[in-house]
Amino acid sequence: MVSVWRDLDSFRVGTNASGVPRDLTPKAGLFRRRLSSHFRTVLIRGTQWCDARVLRLHRAFIAVDALEAWEGTVPDDLEMIAAKPGNLVALAGVVITDEETGPEVPILVLTAWRDWDSLLEATGGRLNRQIQGTELAGPMPHPLADHYELIQADTSGGSDLSA
Repeated sequence: MVSVWRDLDSFRVGTNASGVPRDLTPKAGLFRRRLSSHFRTVLIRGTQWCDARVLRLHRAFIAVDALEAWEGTVPDDLEMIAAKPGNLVALAGVVITDEETGPEVPILVLTAWRDWDSLLEATGGRLNRQIQGTELAGPMPHPLADHYELIQADTSGGSDLSA
């Protein structure tokens, strides 16, 4: 589950001490694996989450000393992604840690797509690669991209995420 919050105050009100959304707290015991990561949004383009059929979460690590340069590329790269046919939302973020940062920090690029064909076109048919024409994920030996298809759960407009 990935959740995006309007601001830190909304996150604090809407989640419990473990970062689990309050409406999911009764089911938290069913979660097999739980990782809580807090990312600072570097930039977001688009707001049409409701029209998405596919979510793509691309994660990578970047050297701390290259973070400022990477953040400088984000506006142009997100504009390129937002211009791709079928892209509805593009968000880039960097992890917020309370611990001392090592030589690398996690970054992510979360995108929402109208359909699989649009995403395949944007990646050149290679889903684990960055979106063509961008360098958003930076240089890394092992990029990770997870894809989730939104499946209509009922006729009232609800939906579930499926990997």
